[in-house]
Amino acid sequence: MEEQARKAERIKALLSGYYGSAGPPKANQGQGAKGEDAQHREGGKGVQQTSSASSLEAASQEARRHVAQMLRNSSLEQLLGEHRSTAKDIKNLESDIQQLVYENYSKFISATDTIRAMKTRVDGAMPELHHLKSTMDVVADRSTAVGGKLQCRQERMQELHRVQDLLQKLQVVFDLPKRMRAALEEDVMDTAVGFYAEALPLLKKFGHRGALRQVASQSDLVAKEIAQVLKRRMSERKDDTERCVLLLRKLGEPDRTLQDRYLAGRAQRVSRILRDGSAVADAMATAAVVWGLPADSPAVRSAAAVAQSTQGQLESPEGWGFGERSAPPSLRAFITALDEKFINAVQETAMNVTRFFLPQDLPEETATAKRRPLLALIRESFNDYFRIIRRVLADTIAVSVWRATHPTKGQQSSIGPEPEQQQQQQHLSLGISGLESYDEWGVDELAQALSILSADLLTISGSLPELELRKRAGEVVMGAVQHHVQQCFAGLEG
Repeated sequence: MEEQARKAERIKALLSGYYGSAGPPKANQGQGAKGEDAQHREGGKGVQQTSSASSLEAASQEARRHVAQMLRNSSLEQLLGEHRSTAKDIKNLESDIQQLVYENYSKFISATDTIRAMKTRVDGAMPELHHLKSTMDVVADRSTAVGGKLQCRQERMQELHRVQDLLQKLQVVFDLPKRMRAALEEDVMDTAVGFYAEALPLLKKFGHRGALRQVASQSDLVAKEIAQVLKRRMSERKDDTERCVLLLRKLGEPDRTLQDRYLAGRAQRVSRILRDGSAVADAMATAAVVWGLPADSPAVRSAAAVAQSTQGQLESPEGWGFGERSAPPSLRAFITALDEKFINAVQETAMNVTRFFLPQDLPEETATAKRRPLLALIRESFNDYFRIIRRVLADTIAVSVWRATHPTKGQQSSIGPEPEQQQQQQHLSLGISGLESYDEWGVDELAQALSILSADLLTISGSLPELELRKRAGEVVMGAVQHHVQQCFAGLEG
């Protein structure tokens, strides 16, 4: 009985694995049985998803309920048919299972042999693996030792490289007196002073030790000779004062009088720029006065002579905007040229004074006191600059308004000068304003010139806030506009 029960349980388990939780519905069963069977299958599927043990228990219970349901609702003929069908399914299932075992038997044997061979090979390879591990440990230890030695040698090589760089720099220092002497003999003062200034920090720090003591003393002697030459040159060449002062400052000379000498040299340079600008303004005004006169008239010839004389006084007339046949520049070209020369000179002066005479560690009171001569020089220079600007603006406005109110003045009759002479006069007389038509009253030319003036002054106002250049530029622009409006109304009323 126990053997039959085990066999029955085995068959139930096989049926459960083959059909799920219960067998499939049969066609000859009633609707009630089909409904119950569907419910049982759904219930069995839900339980099967939890775990394998609970799934087998649920399948056994479902089978019992299914059998009891059939016994209650099915006829004997249906029960016999169900029995035959179930027995046939069981037989087919057992046959399928047996067939699967036969078909996969060789695979099972091959897998078993493979596993046994792998185990044998692994067991045989274990000594070799242990030997390989010990060998790798030895290699790692030796690699660590070699790395440590290489690290020491690398540090040694880096140290030697630093020593080599230092020796090269020291060689340059040892050759410093010879190099300075050669530059002095060739009268290349900038190069000689540059050599000394580059090595001066090192000489100050180590010049009292060992072999550098002699190098420092020899270099100082050559530097003193260079300083004497520069001082003598300052007294002989007044136009080279500022350059000599900067070189002396690089040599470490005390700045008790160097700043004053440098500012005096810069004052001469700035004054020369303003003097040239004033001469150009005179040429522009002279050309404007003779506008409209015959080209062969004495006044026009005199104006041409003045323009040529002005060009002869200038270092580079093209830089001031002079055109062909000594034609003076327009207002816009004149202001552009004047600002480029004057403002650049002022900026260079302020930068050099700050760099060489006003170090950052200087006390504020001392720096303010040393800055006063610079501000006084620049303030006086800007006063002259604004006087020239106001004068040129006033002349330009007067000529523009006069041309606008006398449109036929500049047109020559048939008995006037020849075309070539008219062209020469045009070059001479139109330079002051550059207007293409006289009915514009000179507005475009004046506006462009004032815009250039304001932009140039704003660039330098930040470095010299004490001069209030932004405010002064606004005053010049406002005064020019008001004067132009007044002249226009006066020209209309006249």
